[in-house]
Amino acid sequence: MYKVFFMLLFAVFGLAVSHPQFGIGLPKIKSFADSFSEKFYNFGFKLRDGTTREENGELINADTPQEEFVVRGRSKWFSPEGKAHRITYIADRMGYRANITEMDAKTADLEEEDRMAYKPDITEIETYKSGSEGADGSGQSRIGSGTAAALIGK
Repeated sequence: MYKVFFMLLFAVFGLAVSHPQFGIGLPKIKSFADSFSEKFYNFGFKLRDGTTREENGELINADTPQEEFVVRGRSKWFSPEGKAHRITYIADRMGYRANITEMDAKTADLEEEDRMAYKPDITEIETYKSGSEGADGSGQSRIGSGTAAALIGK
């Protein structure tokens, strides 16, 4: 009886070792950084396969009627076909806006894009007049989705 039990145990163990559940394995973390407080947060990571993510959030106009939390970020990853994909986004009182680009991984300027603590220029977004009427009184926001996407990529 014990012989059969141990033979089955070794057979199952041998099968488990010879057929791992995860064929590829998880990417290794190359770097990670974060910081948090009541008025801001910032985090980012980079994996050895080139995947990156950076995000920061900031409380703007604290203790005023215009108080808002603005989140900015970007992420980059590579497809099996050799394309680099990048998404850059901002989320604030005007909603979530993203700009997604695809490029050839061999020609992408990866070092420039891998900078940590990314903060796009959103000066035009901060001049937006809150409410249903746009800053110019036209009833539309000064920044349309196309312009916002262009601003994010600055």
